[in-house]
Amino acid sequence: MRRRWAKPSLNTQILKQGETSMQTEHLKTAHSLYALYETLPNDIQQAFLQELLQHQQEKLEDLAFYLACQQAKDEDNFLSEAESQAFINSLPQ
Repeated sequence: MRRRWAKPSLNTQILKQGETSMQTEHLKTAHSLYALYETLPNDIQQAFLQELLQHQQEKLEDLAFYLACQQAKDEDNFLSEAESQAFINSLPQ
């Protein structure tokens, strides 16, 4: 028996639009927070960064790694097989 693929329901379409809208709002909020950060005096910026690093170091490192991987993917700049193996071998056991 063949499966029939139904068109997405109106509710599904509305949910997807809502997700996109929420993502847009999240990006706007993030941008606004960064704009606020930029207005702070340098000593406050420094203190904020130290606090952020102290409490969110693992998340920041994970994000930095993810962004570097994404950039390499976007630039089609992957390691060769030999480079990959050398990197893996260089990791602490």
